[in-house]
Order: sequence, then structure tokens, then C-alpha cells
Amino acid sequence: MQTPNGTQRLNHHAATILPWYEDRFLLERKGPDPAFYFENALNIFGGSATNEQHRAELQTSPRVTAIREVGEETYLQIATEEGGYTREFGYEVMEDSRAAWTAPPEVSAQMQHDAEKLGRILIGDPEKITYAGSFVARIDPPAMKRRPIQVGFSIYTRPLDTREFEHIQDILTRRNGKVTTDNVKYDGRTEFVARTDMQHERFAWGYDHMLSMLHEDGHPKGVRIRNLETAVAALRMETAGEPTYNDIRALGFTYKGD
Repeated sequence: MQTPNGTQRLNHHAATILPWYEDRFLLERKGPDPAFYFENALNIFGGSATNEQHRAELQTSPRVTAIREVGEETYLQIATEEGGYTREFGYEVMEDSRAAWTAPPEVSAQMQHDAEKLGRILIGDPEKITYAGSFVARIDPPAMKRRPIQVGFSIYTRPLDTREFEHIQDILTRRNGKVTTDNVKYDGRTEFVARTDMQHERFAWGYDHMLSMLHEDGHPKGVRIRNLETAVAALRMETAGEPTYNDIRALGFTYKGD
């Protein structure tokens, strides 16, 4: 999918955070929607930046996107009213990237409190969030309903200590896995998945390919997974350390709307 000037066009960029404790990984399981190609598949916490909604953010870095998205998924209002710097989370929140989630009526105050607690564990200390790798994936039909797209991906990891793991496990048990905004909206679940069990799971958006490549590169939290998802093909981006979005553009990529 080349542009006229020979660069590779990315539809958007997805940035995610993979929390782990010993041999267990905290993941989101998609809901049982047969209309969605990735029904019941595992997904990593995070989301996307697009030029349509996050033009200013696409001048920063995938780390900003990952932290914003996890903040939104856990009901944290991570931007000040006037935008700008939020000291609690240690990064600049761009004006067009504010968390604007309002909990629906079916979400109780206690449920929202539990989700916020999870969010503060995962992103409350940005220094514990470690860059793992970036990828470009081609997502073909039937995963995409009409035509294939290319997407940029960046994965970060977040080690959990025993106290944090036990806090999260308690939240998941009390909420039966329904913790994040996506869990509520799409009838999904948040759960710890053992490394050995991940070999037999289905992953959304090609994350099985990406985690296997991290494993091959010797990353401590890469996991070799049987690549069950034939509708997605992923390649590693060769970046010198943790990239900004402009570093990714310098590799020969552009984002839709640039």
C-alpha cells in the first residue's frame, strides 16, 4: 500500500501496554459478537491514534497514545480542563486527545472506582512502562469487511509486583472480569492468561505474530504463539530504540491524513 511518493501508508497507529506477573499476562478478551471477526479473541490494553481525532498526538509518540488509551479504558480523566501537562501521569496530554469517557448509568460508582484503581496501577508510574517493539501489520478481509489496511503497532510492557497482581486479581474476581470501558460496551472480559495457555488462544489484530517476534528477538516478555490468525500479517519496524511518530515517518511511513 504505497503512496505516490513511495512511502507506506498506515491507516492509524495502535499503541498498547502488556502487564505481566511471573508467567501470567493481563489481557482483554473480546466479546462474543459473531459479526466481529475477532470474537472471543485476546487483545492487549490500549488503542489507536488517527489524524481524524488525534492530529496533535500523532506529532508526539506511541507512548502518549498507549497511556491515554489505558486511561480512557479505566475511566480516568487524564487531561486537565485546559489540556496541557498532567503531572500525575508524567506526560503531555494534547488538546485533541482528552479522555472524555462518561460512565453509563449501568456502571456503579464502585465499579468505576475499581476500574480507576486498575488504571492507576498500570499507568500511574510511567517509568515502569517499558518499550518492547513496533510493527506494521496488513489486515485483510474478512478481518476488515471491505478492503485491507495497514496499521502501525507499538507494544509496551508493565511488570507487576506481587501486591499489584493481588490487587488486580481481587478486582477481576469481584467484577467477574468486567472492569474496563470496553468490557462494559462490548461484553468482554479482563483476565490473566498463563504463558502456556496463550499457545492455544486466538488473538485480535495480529498480536500473536507480534508477541512471537518479540520472543524471537530475545525480549523477556515476548511469547512464542502459534500464529492462528491468517487474516493478519505483521513485520517488525527497525527502530533505534523507542520511536516517536516522526521517527516512524522517517522509516518511510505516512499516516492517513498526513
